Amino acid sequence: MREIDALLAGRGRPPPRYWLTNRFHAYSARMGLLWRTPVRHDPWPLVHATTVALTQTPTRAAGLPDPETEPTTHTSPCVGPVRLGPARPA
Repeated sequence: MREIDALLAGRGRPPPRYWLTNRFHAYSARMGLLWRTPVRHDPWPLVHATTVALTQTPTRAAGLPDPETEPTTHTSPCVGPVRLGPARPA
């Protein structure tokens, strides 16, 4: 993962862990409709964490084999400030 981080940093792009943990939209159900709200925030400070339990039901349901490596896990001590845009039907 560090090699990928260095490569992307050289191209002015954030590391994958920031893109993967970023939230671009929030979804909610109201009045029988699915609504999408744009979300903007600065990258969250991430720290490594340990996965205690994991069930691979999505991969198994797709007929894929379980991953052969341990999962990469992050957590954040804080998230915010977050700016929300206007909600619109999705």
